[in-house]
Amino acid sequence: MNYKDEMRKLIDLVKQQSFDAPLESTLEDLTTLSTAVKDLSDRITTRTKKSLNTNDKGKTKPLSKAKDPVTDSV
Repeated sequence: MNYKDEMRKLIDLVKQQSFDAPLESTLEDLTTLSTAVKDLSDRITTRTKKSLNTNDKGKTKPLSKAKDPVTDSV
């Protein structure tokens, strides 16, 4: 069984328990799942930003040392 199957089973279990379990327990489970989703989302955002930043660093052009004609003519 891979992690996706395990994750789906856990989600299904929590959904099923939400009908039968006490409200306090259901809210606790929902909070736990929400926190996990937020953490995963933050990690993916960080990974995406890092991968985009590494690609951008190699593509930047060096600054030209030529004189600016606008400021030189004054």
